[in-house]
Amino acid sequence: MFAVVTLLVVAGLAVILRMVALTNMLPERILPAIRIVGLAVALLASVLFVSQSQDVNSAIARRNWPTTSGRIISSEVSGGKLFRPQVIFEFEVDSNTRIDTSHLHAPGFGGKNQRRETAERLLVPYVVGESLTVFYNPDNHDEVTIINTVRWDLYVRPGFSLLLVLAGLVIALPVKKRSG
Repeated sequence: MFAVVTLLVVAGLAVILRMVALTNMLPERILPAIRIVGLAVALLASVLFVSQSQDVNSAIARRNWPTTSGRIISSEVSGGKLFRPQVIFEFEVDSNTRIDTSHLHAPGFGGKNQRRETAERLLVPYVVGESLTVFYNPDNHDEVTIINTVRWDLYVRPGFSLLLVLAGLVIALPVKKRSG
């Protein structure tokens, strides 16, 4: 998240400088630096895009993982400042009983009361003692999930990265000085 915010700030500053450069208010010697910043933004956003695309691919792959039955041990809201739903469950894979925790992909934004309400609402279907389906990685049984849907935000992140790539490339374009 820090990388995204930093990239946004740098891109924003570079866009402002580019706009100022178009008005002929910046000295000529600063223009190459603006172009370099634009290229750097495009490059970093490209790396971010590849990373976030891998997250999407991983989420899609999880949809094909084998399943096993599990049992809910605990279902409660955890945290003091950042409320999150917490479901602790046990399941068996290859005759080994395992215990894991899920935070149900709860969002970490919004006001304190809103986060608590969201966490409580997400926990409603997860009743202690009830069974649930557990999806596990066939190559690594320590990697499990109880939610195997591809969340909408996983698609937004790479799209946003592509916009930053485009912004960086626009910033890096040569500035044509206006005559007059």
